[in-house]
Amino acid sequence: MRTIKCTNGKLRFSPEEWRTAKQIGGFFSRYAAAQRKQLTMSPNVPELENKEIDENDLEAWEAETNLQKLQNKVFDEIDFAHPIEFNGNNICKLVKGGKLAKKFKVAELKEMCNFFEVDIDGPLGHKKSYIKSLEVLVQSCNCSLD
Repeated sequence: MRTIKCTNGKLRFSPEEWRTAKQIGGFFSRYAAAQRKQLTMSPNVPELENKEIDENDLEAWEAETNLQKLQNKVFDEIDFAHPIEFNGNNICKLVKGGKLAKKFKVAELKEMCNFFEVDIDGPLGHKKSYIKSLEVLVQSCNCSLD
């Protein structure tokens, strides 16, 4: 979202519209929970049918609906395509060749993970923690289907 540009070269999304992977993931988590809850509720229970919806819940639902629409537009526009690149480096190729550890220092790997907004599992001072997260990211690339 941060780097997608229109044909005129301007950014497609303003900084106010940018969402992190955690925000989008949180939305889908809450959305799935709401769907499960809705399926388990019985429509014949009168106290549930007439229950007023809290203003904050309604605003949150509207915001999440808008986020979902935005995400769908983004996915339609960009279709997270191969290769995944960072500062001119083909991350997909480096991961598949096992060359991330040799090519980058911990600080650079950390910068990459922050840029792609991937979660880090493990000690933050070790290359393995960052490389593992980048490997997971590359699995989402369409090149991993080949």
